[in-house]
Amino acid sequence: MKSREVAGKSREVATKSREVAGKSRENAMKSREVAGKSRENATKSRENAMKSRDLKGKPRGRIEVGKEWPWPAAPSFISIHNIHRDAHEG
Repeated sequence: MKSREVAGKSREVATKSREVAGKSRENAMKSREVAGKSRENATKSRENAMKSRDLKGKPRGRIEVGKEWPWPAAPSFISIHNIHRDAHEG
């Protein structure tokens, strides 16, 4: 009698562990989907940033010394930045 009860219990435990494994598998799939979505969104936002930058016509990153500013009235911080950088280059 006792061995039959033990066998039943172990069967229940096995069923439960299978259910838990299935749940964790589902969760893993969901997290992979979410990761894929966030990757897509990051790519889209990067593309949109590039598009808006292209539409504005502004250069990306730092302005090099001696390069012409692409639009009129260069902000004063750029000339200050260039002077500061020149002072450190020696």
